[in-house]
Amino acid sequence: MHMGLVYPHSDLYALAVTAIVLLTGKEPQQLIDPYTLRWNWHSQAQVSPKFREILDKMLAQRPGDRFIDAQAVLQALRGEYIPPTPSPYTQPPPTETTGATQAISSPVSPSPAPLPPAKKGGIAQILIVFVLLVAAGGVGWWGANAWLDFQDSPGEPEIPITEEPSPPPPEDPLSEAEFQRKEALRQRRERLGIDRNFYVGLVNREFYNENPQLGSRQLTSDPEDAELRAQWDRIASEILDRLEPLSSQARQRLGNFSSTDIDRWRSEINQRRLGSRSLNDLTDARFKAWFGFLPLDEFANAAAFLRSPYGQIWQAIASDYVQAISQGTALERITFRQGETGTTVRGSLQPGEGKAYVAQLANDQVLRVNLQAPNQASLLSVYPPSGSDPALLEDSVETSVTVSPTKQGFYEFVAINQSLDPIDYQLTIEAQNLPTASPTP
Repeated sequence: MHMGLVYPHSDLYALAVTAIVLLTGKEPQQLIDPYTLRWNWHSQAQVSPKFREILDKMLAQRPGDRFIDAQAVLQALRGEYIPPTPSPYTQPPPTETTGATQAISSPVSPSPAPLPPAKKGGIAQILIVFVLLVAAGGVGWWGANAWLDFQDSPGEPEIPITEEPSPPPPEDPLSEAEFQRKEALRQRRERLGIDRNFYVGLVNREFYNENPQLGSRQLTSDPEDAELRAQWDRIASEILDRLEPLSSQARQRLGNFSSTDIDRWRSEINQRRLGSRSLNDLTDARFKAWFGFLPLDEFANAAAFLRSPYGQIWQAIASDYVQAISQGTALERITFRQGETGTTVRGSLQPGEGKAYVAQLANDQVLRVNLQAPNQASLLSVYPPSGSDPALLEDSVETSVTVSPTKQGFYEFVAINQSLDPIDYQLTIEAQNLPTASPTP
């Protein structure tokens, strides 16, 4: 039924929905994707390939793709169905134009062929067949065909019943352009290996954040919601844009990261003399570049953030940084040449990107750090060897600091690009020994 009108394929569609609900034991809302209007039931029911193909055709989103009537379904169940061939259509010659406005004539379609006499009991026959199939699985397929053969055996001749032609199928609930747009999003998500439930949950969150007036109302396929559906698809496309730079391994794990992963990452980077604070700086910068906020700006605590879809993305970013740290592309160890007290490293950073450095220092030195980069484009953090000691500098736009280390060990330096453009930077680290105190006479 569409817009209050009932068509032959409407009953067949409802019958197919009933069949998959009985086969899977699930409610309809658990089987249908509310945004693509596709039925996801194959993995939850064991049926023959032929029966699955028939049900899928009855459940087709576009009415024109379904069986035209019950007789066609019965033919398909017997293996006798031949898809109708579309009528030939010839484009009329273009109309001459004499001004800025072009008049286009509507093509004249051939008159439809008269419908054959309807056979009595079509839907009832299909219902009985479906009950046999659902109840008996593969054996039911043989039983259903045997019952159909019995029904077709010679008996009393039927009196043809002439019916008026059914009205033409209604327009598709979604336009062809919207259908193709949603299909492109689905194919892209699958190509990127992103879990569907995670993806829909994240898009919904962003969509309803932009439309608080909707409350919890779900979108429909009605024309009135077309603009909102377009907005949902735009948000979905933007999210896929953000997630695409992640590694394929990180994308495939979205929705499944846990505290166990964070503990493992901490252990891995500690082996390279880097602490959790440096990893957090690197991850926070990329996350903020993608979503425009830092984790604790929008969430009450870290635990609530990590449980959210955004927290899953944060952990995916961290996972890729741990890999880059292990490979030496996001971490560099600084050493001083014999006789030198300082060194300078140079590099380039993309928007939201960062790099970490470690250097071993003594506790009797003066440490001077200077990060040269475009004004207000970079952030600098300097951490002591112990994670329990306060940072010497943290996410600071002040990119110069002079301190006297109180502990010996590996100090960490993190440079971040917080601008919208790539930057070149230069990081200088000097460690000079403190002058020896003269003995007291």
